[in-house]
Amino acid sequence: MQRTDLSLRHCALVAVMLVAAISAPEARRAATIGNGRISIVFGDRGITAITDISIGRVFKLKEDGFRLVIDGKTFDSATLARPRQSTAQGRVVYDWNAQGYDISVTYEIEPAWRFVSKQIAIVKAPAASYRVSEVHVFRDELLESIASRYVPTSMRNTLGTGHYGLFLRFAVVPARMQGEWVMASADPLPPGMDAAEIAAFTDLVRAFLLYHPARPLNIMVGWCVNDYQIDVAGADGRAEYKRIIDRAAELGAVPALRPVEHVAVAA
Repeated sequence: MQRTDLSLRHCALVAVMLVAAISAPEARRAATIGNGRISIVFGDRGITAITDISIGRVFKLKEDGFRLVIDGKTFDSATLARPRQSTAQGRVVYDWNAQGYDISVTYEIEPAWRFVSKQIAIVKAPAASYRVSEVHVFRDELLESIASRYVPTSMRNTLGTGHYGLFLRFAVVPARMQGEWVMASADPLPPGMDAAEIAAFTDLVRAFLLYHPARPLNIMVGWCVNDYQIDVAGADGRAEYKRIIDRAAELGAVPALRPVEHVAVAA
């Protein structure tokens, strides 16, 4: 009876060890989200690989981090303690805690996206108010060599706007070679986005638009009827401008009003 009991204990111990051995790889399995278009693999601190399924290409990252400066204190994800990680449908969240601040970094994809979004939120702070002076959303290092890059800059620097993004270009084999009887142009191509980059940028911006019109807008532009010449200080001018508004309404157009001349105010 004692020998049987020892044998059962031995079997139980072997079974527990076997279960632990099977469960260990499952616990170490990296979090992955995808939508049939792209697939993203995550490590302990961020993205480790992005796969474009349509072309079957994998882009691996050596590092994916962020950097914030809050109330003069620098928070660099590379030097912070390991965060808590949680995964849901189409979303991976990292929760960081440092110096009394709770910082959340969320990666997310939608079914129609060919990109992954990254959001940084300060969930908790030691004081009711705080000042964020620097935000570096992407502090990434890729394992693959970058052939070139293009930065679409602001067309009006006087507005104080920054750059609109960054396109990284990798070495690729052309779909077809240029014919040997065709003289290659000696002039370099002007800087700018190619068709694929324009499509990617357009899809990204469109995904975050808050206003989605159900039908085209029919707008009446007052400039086209010389409304800037109308003096609304007098009754005749106001009556003329009212006719413009009424006619726009008859045509189903929305009047795009602009400041018109008012002699009395201008004087």
